[in-house]
Amino acid sequence: MSFFFLNDFGNNFYPVFSIKVDALNYNHFTSENGNKFLASSKIKTHVSYYNIKAGLWEPFIEGLQVSADMCKDIDENKNMQISISAEK
Repeated sequence: MSFFFLNDFGNNFYPVFSIKVDALNYNHFTSENGNKFLASSKIKTHVSYYNIKAGLWEPFIEGLQVSADMCKDIDENKNMQISISAEK
């Protein structure tokens, strides 16, 4: 999946940013006894910007992977733990 952001100021269309999503995952589970809800998501992406002077795409963020995990106690409705991590 790719996203492109264009600058259309003055009817001159040229690219600004490109975001490419290499992987996108989401999983959720409920524990066997039904008292905990667990969710996990992960995205791996590359972001480039268009260098107008050089006329080419240059990397802005290379191969970033961001993960988020959540654990919630369903019975208590009070405790929720969220952890976010990023790695190259």
